[in-house]
Amino acid sequence: MNASFLRASLFTSVVSYGVAAFVMGMGVLMVVLGAAFRSLVPAAAPEVARAVRADAVPAATPAMMSSGT
Repeated sequence: MNASFLRASLFTSVVSYGVAAFVMGMGVLMVVLGAAFRSLVPAAAPEVARAVRADAVPAATPAMMSSGT
């Protein structure tokens, strides 16, 4: 082993630890942003969305079913 090899090896390990720290930091940032966005949505939003979806599609009536002769 000469000095050039050791220097390249040290540089590689420092870069890899830096990349690993960056990825962990991005993961923490995504969790924090996800929690922040979830806190902006009111708790009743899923029920409201279900009600809107149910009202948007008319229910089939017996008259509608028998009219296709």
